[in-house]
Amino acid sequence: MTIKESDQWRPVSPWGVPHAVAEGRLNRTVSLLLSQSSPIIVLNAWGMHHDSKQWQEPQHFQPERFAGLGVGLCRIRTPRPPELRGGPAPGIHWAERNWIISVAKLLWAF
Repeated sequence: MTIKESDQWRPVSPWGVPHAVAEGRLNRTVSLLLSQSSPIIVLNAWGMHHDSKQWQEPQHFQPERFAGLGVGLCRIRTPRPPELRGGPAPGIHWAERNWIISVAKLLWAF
């Protein structure tokens, strides 16, 4: 719970990881605004994690908000724009394993 809350409260990067957009994933309005053939989308991770519509008191550190969600990152209710919804991100399993290994190494070191 504490690690998940740390990721939500103070993300490592405020902009997250850049994503390449596959054909057909963007709606017409967004694709018309982007004149590139393969646009790269950078999400505002800090803004999504501090949205008061999605999180109750996002500026406060409250690990109990993740109580009962289990270990996996897939269970974290991180809001995403409608164009990027449709199931978990393709690399979520890799990220989850990397996240768990990092926590295990921290615990081992101390």
